[in-house]
Amino acid sequence: MRSVTYEEIEGLITKAEQQQTMMTCTFRCTVSGQSADSAAAIQGGANSGGMMVHAKNAARRSMWTSVRRMLFDVISKFLGRGTAGRMAREVSSSMLSGAQQMSRNIFTEEQKRDAIVRSFVQVQSRFRYDEGMGQWVWAS
Repeated sequence: MRSVTYEEIEGLITKAEQQQTMMTCTFRCTVSGQSADSAAAIQGGANSGGMMVHAKNAARRSMWTSVRRMLFDVISKFLGRGTAGRMAREVSSSMLSGAQQMSRNIFTEEQKRDAIVRSFVQVQSRFRYDEGMGQWVWAS
């Protein structure tokens, strides 16, 4: 199979959305209008391997734990340990968990483009490269 570059398929992309650690894509032939959906994992983010990444993740977890503890202490100081304080801590905990989850899914544009290319490779058999047109077209 022919190797694929992002620049070659950029004109085919009608949808490329990050959904947590995945890129979901739709590729549409500009000639026939036929389309194909695909998805691929984004690689190289906060959850990939390597000693430095693990150290970074440990530091991130420690930071979130410190933020959570500090926020809970402030809430307890001002609202006490009763119902109002407990409710505020629960809401804060939920918000911090969401923010912590989002911080894990931050990827570079290069990592996202790589996932888009790998997503196209999964449906590449539905397309063919037309040398005369210099673009990928639907393989009818």
